[in-house]
Amino acid sequence: TALESFYQLAGLETQKYYLAKGIEETEHTLDRIDQFREKGISLPDTIDRSTVVTQLSDLTDQQLKLEYLRIQLNGQLQKLIGCPLNEHNFYWPNVDWTPDLEPLQVEVELVDGLSTRSDLRGLELLICNLEKPTLPVARGVLKFADSTLGTVEPIDGIIHTLRCYKCNRSEVPVRCRQLAIFYEDTEKLATAEIKSAVYNVTLQQRRVSLAQETVAELRENLRKLTGTRDVNDTTVFEISRLKGQLYEAESKLVEQTVALKIAEVGLRKAQNTLPLECGFVPKLCCEGSCCGACMRCEPNTCRKCRKK
Repeated sequence: TALESFYQLAGLETQKYYLAKGIEETEHTLDRIDQFREKGISLPDTIDRSTVVTQLSDLTDQQLKLEYLRIQLNGQLQKLIGCPLNEHNFYWPNVDWTPDLEPLQVEVELVDGLSTRSDLRGLELLICNLEKPTLPVARGVLKFADSTLGTVEPIDGIIHTLRCYKCNRSEVPVRCRQLAIFYEDTEKLATAEIKSAVYNVTLQQRRVSLAQETVAELRENLRKLTGTRDVNDTTVFEISRLKGQLYEAESKLVEQTVALKIAEVGLRKAQNTLPLECGFVPKLCCEGSCCGACMRCEPNTCRKCRKK
């Protein structure tokens, strides 16, 4: 959450710059209109003072909203990372705005993500080490998944009490199969989360590309218009209007880039790699001691199920 707020704040600070440029350009346009009127010079048919005033009012309103959002995001960041709250002390995020537009491979991201998901690793460890002494742990995990699974169910009258030694032995393969089902459900859910995050990143990459194309086209149009203004008798109002469009497009590009970075955070969250970036590499007790043959509790492979 702090990382998402960080990128939102970085985008806001950058958008403030382009918004200020847009306000400045609109104010210049309004001043030129007033000067033309004072000198008795007729304005182009496409220029209307009331429209420019409305546009300036809208831009100023956006600026006020950004200022309020800036205070909110700074306070949220300060709270999330444990710093004293101070509405006068603002962060200035340092972000590389070059977007990563390299296409993602869904299957590669899925394999990487499933291997780092701690929920799957925990279930694998539990299944691999499922013995009579670890049955209480299995019951607790299954009860978390489904409250009806945490209690022992009679199987042909075999299991009648948790303290019965014979029942304990009969319960092990039952829990093994239940955990295998829970593992499969958890894996399907994790797969859906990771794939959804990958598709979201891909979508944002395309939106950034479109925003880049728009900015590039407007810059080229402004360059051509400025270069031929004397030849084509281009008015200063046309150039000012195009500058305003360019500032708006650049602000939109920043917005889409922020959305891309947040989507990338969502992917890393779904893959459970955010802790690794912070240097936190959790290792479960006994992890790595299992041969892996009974990972899915399939018949003829699980040493528990073979007994049954």
